[in-house]
Amino acid sequence: MLKKGILLVIRRFNIPLAIFIICLVAAAALGYLLLKPEKKVANQPPTVKPIQEQVKLSAWLPEWGGEGTRKEAHSLIEQLDSVQLFALYFDESDSLLETVKFTTLQDAVQAMKKEASQSAKAHSLKIYGSIVNDAYIASNSEHIVQKNSELISRLVKSPQSRKEHIHDIVQKTLAYNWDGIEIDYEKITDKDWGNFTEFVKELYREMHQRGKEVRIVLEPNAPIEKIDLPEGPEYVVMAYNLYGTHSGAGPKANISLIRKLAGKMDYLPGTPVLALATGGFDWHEDGPIKSLTEQQAAAIQMQYKKEARRDKQSGAMTFDYQDENGKQHEIWYADSETLALWIETASRAGRNSIAIWRLGEMEKSTLDYLRQL
Repeated sequence: MLKKGILLVIRRFNIPLAIFIICLVAAAALGYLLLKPEKKVANQPPTVKPIQEQVKLSAWLPEWGGEGTRKEAHSLIEQLDSVQLFALYFDESDSLLETVKFTTLQDAVQAMKKEASQSAKAHSLKIYGSIVNDAYIASNSEHIVQKNSELISRLVKSPQSRKEHIHDIVQKTLAYNWDGIEIDYEKITDKDWGNFTEFVKELYREMHQRGKEVRIVLEPNAPIEKIDLPEGPEYVVMAYNLYGTHSGAGPKANISLIRKLAGKMDYLPGTPVLALATGGFDWHEDGPIKSLTEQQAAAIQMQYKKEARRDKQSGAMTFDYQDENGKQHEIWYADSETLALWIETASRAGRNSIAIWRLGEMEKSTLDYLRQL
C-alpha cells in the first residue's frame, strides 16, 4: 500500500526517483535530530541560568590575606555592598585583640570606602569589624584556640559579663569608624544559646543608639528554628563546611545544602544573607588536610598535569594526584562556574544577599564573574 502511494506521487508530479529518495532520507534524518532525547553528560552540573534579581554582595577580608586580598577587594569595589574585616580575636584575658597586620588592612579599606563614594557607580561601601572566638593563649605567642566554646560561655553568661563585652565592642567600632560590627562566634553550645540571644539583643540596642549596625554569623547547624533571635541585626548563614578538615574528601557545599539552608533561613528576621566559600581542600592519604585557595588548587593541577572533573551534585571541581613521595591526594575546590551555580541556586530559592568567604587568590575568571553581578 505504501509502495503504491509513493509510485503515485512520483508519477503524478513527474519527480525523478533518485531525487525523491534523497528528499525522503533528508526528511527522516531531520525528524530524528528534532525528536531524539537530549543526551545526559556525566559529571556535569545543571546549566547555570541568568540571575533574575540584583545580587547584594559582601565579602570577608582576612587580615592575613595580604596585598592580593586587598587588590581583589579593590577590583570589586563597585559590586560590594560591604566588606568584613576578619581581624579581631581575643587575648588570654578575654579582651579583644588585633594582630600586627590589622592596621594595614584597616587603612586600605578606609581608602576603598572613600573611593567607592567617588566611583562611577557611587555608593556607600560599608565596613564591619568581624570578631571571631579564636583566643590566643599568650599575646606574643602563635598558639591559638580556634572556635573556643568556653570563651563564649564566659562572655555571655551574665548581664554583667555581657555588658563588659558589649562596651569593648562599641569602643572598637567607634575608634575605627566602622559602620558596624560582625559577630562570628562558632561552636556555641546548647546551654549558651539563651544567653547568646540576650547578648545579641543588648548589643544591637547599644549599637543602634549610636547609629551602628550589627551582623551575626550563624553556622549551618545553628538551631535557628528553635531560638528566638531578635529583629534588627543582619543574620548571615554559612552555606559551607559540608566537607573540610573535619571530614573525608568532598565539596565545601552542594546544591542540596544550599537549598536546605535557604529554606531554613525563613526562621530568621529581616533579609538574611547566605555565605558561600571560595577555594577548597587537599586531602592527604596519611597527612594533614590542607586548605587551598582557587589559585593554589589550579597550580597543583597544572604541576601534576591532571584533568579535573566537575561534580554533578555540587558543581565543584575535583582531581586526584600522587606527590613526589608516592602519597595519594584528593582535591576539591570551587571555580567561577561553581560559584555561579551556587549563587544561581540561592537566587532561585529567594536568597539574593550573598557573602563570599573569602577574597584572596581567586582566578581571573572568578573575579570577572563577580564583577558582572
